[in-house]
Amino acid sequence: MTRIQTSAPSPTPTSLGDLFKVASTSYGPTAFGLVCFLSIWFAAVKPTLENNRVDTAKIQLISDKLMEAAQVQNNTAQLLKPIAERLERLADRLDLHSKGPTR
Repeated sequence: MTRIQTSAPSPTPTSLGDLFKVASTSYGPTAFGLVCFLSIWFAAVKPTLENNRVDTAKIQLISDKLMEAAQVQNNTAQLLKPIAERLERLADRLDLHSKGPTR
């Protein structure tokens, strides 16, 4: 009967450096890189993206409100234009009458 030799169990890592060393030798550099990438992604990138998504929604809401305000101002300007023209003509008439006849 043939016995298969097994390697001795690896020691439990006691520090973060030991954990990285065991992970890189046991799983290879690709798996170690993937674990590091995912750790950074979930710790830093994902929360930042979620915060930016909220900011984008707020910016869109503000932009919509500003577009509405601009439309209201445009409508108001269109309504006031004939009144302003009439007042301008009236001011011209009053100016002519206040100067009196010219010689």
